Amino acid sequence: MGPFRSQSLTMFLTEQEWFYFPARDRAGQLLVRLGSERGLGGWGDCPCPWPPEQVARQCRQLRGQLAGFDPLQVEELHVVLAHLPAPVRLALESAVWDLLGQELGVPVHGLWGGAFRSRVPLAMQVLWDPQQDSPQRLWPLLQEWHSQGLHTLLIAPEKPPGIDHWSQLPEAWQGWKQEAQLLVDLAGAVPQEPLVWLEQLRRAGVVGVIDPGQAEVAGQALAAASPLPVWTSAGVESPQRAWELLAHQATHALALDPFRLGSWLRLRECVAVAAAAGAPVTLDLRRGWQPTLALGCHVASSTVALGRPLWTTGPSWQALPEKRPLLPGADSLLTVPRTSGSGLELDRAALEPHLVS
Repeated sequence: MGPFRSQSLTMFLTEQEWFYFPARDRAGQLLVRLGSERGLGGWGDCPCPWPPEQVARQCRQLRGQLAGFDPLQVEELHVVLAHLPAPVRLALESAVWDLLGQELGVPVHGLWGGAFRSRVPLAMQVLWDPQQDSPQRLWPLLQEWHSQGLHTLLIAPEKPPGIDHWSQLPEAWQGWKQEAQLLVDLAGAVPQEPLVWLEQLRRAGVVGVIDPGQAEVAGQALAAASPLPVWTSAGVESPQRAWELLAHQATHALALDPFRLGSWLRLRECVAVAAAAGAPVTLDLRRGWQPTLALGCHVASSTVALGRPLWTTGPSWQALPEKRPLLPGADSLLTVPRTSGSGLELDRAALEPHLVS
């Protein structure tokens, strides 16, 4: 209790800054900094839920709404901001946890029960454009990431593949003999005769599929008959929904996307649901940047059930100017920061061009 005794438990938010990063072919990214009267600042990020022309107006409306807010009242944050899109609420909560840890002088995982593990494994998403690249051309990318020590790779199409693209995958990967595990993001769709196709994937070395949509086989959910483990990410928006999917055998495992849940508190409840059901669970952080990745590491560190690789993307490691980069080691493990807050230290001056006025 030393850190808590040495700090005053009276604190207030005095600053709210938003930074916007537009993207040409997908949603842009928002970054938020919440500051306290002591000059400390916490960071959060999220995919931007608004069209570019609305970003400035929406951010101006948010400024001042949290002025004087007590970061200790994290649950109250979601009551005050219930009208906001879930990703924005998640970004603000991330910043609050970061700031709260700094104010109290403890890492975020210390606020969530302590550290069960000091290093967290990562799973890398490998993007595939089926309109431009054949499945065979994925090989160099898979080999490159595997050579860097990554043992779990997620193949994700950038555009919806056609049936012929899906049918080429098993044959293209018959020679995959590496130790890395392969998962395929089905982007909400499956080809015809899905059970035959999934069996071919299994023989090709694929160890699981992600979000196969609402496909049914003989009146049953695909997961009930699938020869491969089915992971669900897109359909988990609450602890209740997580329980329904597992109880009805609509999925075998959960990959929790914090932006869909809109809250790290709700995410931890979903982890508890999966643990109670005996189902594998991990975090799907593919839509996040460094602040989300840092908070995900603290969640995994403080939660026994989250021992599987966290799903992420390479660009998220380098999207923002960090003074102390959060980077994986040669063995693809991230060392969980032990400094106060999330451990993330961004170069505020370098972000100035992206400040939303």
